[in-house]
Amino acid sequence: MIDLIRHVDFKDAEKRFSKLRIGVIGDVMLDVYHEGKVSRISPEAPVPIVDIRSSVIKPGGAANVCRNIRSLGASCSIFGIMGQDQQGEELKGLFAEDHVNTDGLVTVNDRPTTTKTRVLSDGQQLLRMDHEEKTWIHEKVCQDLTRRFQEQADSLNAVILQDYNKGVLSPGLIKSVLPICKKFKIPVFIDPKFENYRLYHQVFLFKPNRKEAEDLLHIKINSPDDACLAAREIRRILKAENVLITLGEDGMVLLETSDTCLKIPTRARKIHDVTGAGDTVISTVALFSSAGYSLRVSTVMANLAAGKVCEEVGIIPITLDALKEMSHNFL
Repeated sequence: MIDLIRHVDFKDAEKRFSKLRIGVIGDVMLDVYHEGKVSRISPEAPVPIVDIRSSVIKPGGAANVCRNIRSLGASCSIFGIMGQDQQGEELKGLFAEDHVNTDGLVTVNDRPTTTKTRVLSDGQQLLRMDHEEKTWIHEKVCQDLTRRFQEQADSLNAVILQDYNKGVLSPGLIKSVLPICKKFKIPVFIDPKFENYRLYHQVFLFKPNRKEAEDLLHIKINSPDDACLAAREIRRILKAENVLITLGEDGMVLLETSDTCLKIPTRARKIHDVTGAGDTVISTVALFSSAGYSLRVSTVMANLAAGKVCEEVGIIPITLDALKEMSHNFL
């Protein structure tokens, strides 16, 4: 692993990233965090009373993928939907702060902006409330998203499909978008859920986590060796060029086109919060790979990035400075 990243020039990486634009298609979300203090139990029910001291909003889901891409220094275009509500306006404001191109963002009036609200005390999550609609998007919305994507496709260096099963990546949208990517020779990176995974045929990289891979194949993955076998079966089914399976504390495995399976141990020193780690992995892999680095180097960098964000509470984006520090500590 050391040899793979020893000669990465982060100044050069910064220059390469600044020339890239990545398209992200998927379920955008608004993450709301209420931080407070628990001092007593409610007299109304046996639940803690949290005195809220602060509240913050952050981009989540596919929006967090965009945030990571921008934080690493590349341009990003988002393709997804949001509701005609206050949460949607707040999400648009966050995209504007991060300078994300939102020409591919469609406002719909029949469903809310997907919002996850978390209540924390002393850094520990006590409760999460989800406000969402999971049905597939309507055909007209699918056609609108496809048109908007096609208008930008020739400017994209890579496309990430980020699926959280919230309805955006419908069968119709997947079937419409992948041929456009093939026409423009755009490498496609998939962060899947269980729904529709067989439609992700012949993509550049398919990246499930352990549970998603287990669900896809109806098996248990107990070790990196098991994960390598699972990656080969997934590649056989999907004809994907490469398969990356993330394994939490067991690291990740990368099955390359050459049929070599690389086992990468985790680099997290102390895990506080795994929220957003998958977003960070797919963002980092796609960006380094699109910048001309080998998929092995890209994956090791993504592993370092995931370790860094897991050390923090809440969702934070990865930066090149943080990656540089992590890689130097690794060496």
